Amino acid sequence: MTDMDNSQVVGVLIKVKDNDGNFRSLGPLFKFTKSDRALLRRVLLEYINLKGNNYSTINISSIIFQYIILDSKTGISIPSASPKKADSYYFGNYSLPLTTNL
Repeated sequence: MTDMDNSQVVGVLIKVKDNDGNFRSLGPLFKFTKSDRALLRRVLLEYINLKGNNYSTINISSIIFQYIILDSKTGISIPSASPKKADSYYFGNYSLPLTTNL
């Protein structure tokens, strides 16, 4: 990245590979420029903190960074990590997940 132009857009997809050969994506495709590296780093740390428990029982053999050099006119996309709230059904004073078989 040190030799790249500041307006050049790069797409990065981060995956982990377990000992069984299965791949899991850490997040969506991040599209950023050289000047967005600090923001990308913060967002990646958010994803790791949110998804850390999902990977705690997996024996990770490698981390893979797939990247692509995109056209400079491509839009930048660094989606923030946010926990998803499960849909629920309110029954009286109780909030039940939609997976509950009433």
